[in-house]
Amino acid sequence: MYINNNIIIIFAFLFFISNNAFSKETVNTKPNTKVTPEKKKEIKKDFGTLNWWETSDKILESTKKQPKTKDSERIVFDDDLLGIESEVTFFLKKDKFVKVSYNVTKKYSSNEEIMTDISKIRKKFMKEYGKAILDSNPEIDAMTPDNYNSFLKVVLDENQVISATWKKDRTEVKLTLKKNFMFFNSLEIVFSPV
Repeated sequence: MYINNNIIIIFAFLFFISNNAFSKETVNTKPNTKVTPEKKKEIKKDFGTLNWWETSDKILESTKKQPKTKDSERIVFDDDLLGIESEVTFFLKKDKFVKVSYNVTKKYSSNEEIMTDISKIRKKFMKEYGKAILDSNPEIDAMTPDNYNSFLKVVLDENQVISATWKKDRTEVKLTLKKNFMFFNSLEIVFSPV
């Protein structure tokens, strides 16, 4: 019986050591210091406080606004993007969030005014998403309002569309400025999953 008791004591000792050695608890060996638990990894959101594929109820809860329009395919709100009057549309597929589109509703009095807003939006996106992966006019970032007229004349004469695309994690952002005759009038920013 003596051997069995020794074996039991050895196994108990090994069990005690293994449980303490592999425990997630942090042992504080310094007196008067605080032990902090491991930090949980922050979960990044795809768009504001939302992730792609969340439900329409979650969209309504996160926006805390009354929608202008709501149906099975979209939810539309009046909003702003960096202080620019916009209409934001959350597109749904089977009640799941699949895309967001900001259509600027601000009435511009000149092409220079819209270029000022484009520059502001581009700077914000570059700060958040880095350099654009596709960019029809990267020179915009170095321009000052004094350069807008000559730049716009070339763009309008050549019937170009101004656009840029950024990509980060699970989100792609596309900024597009389209024209109608000799005036730019459609500024859209689309966020979508990649």
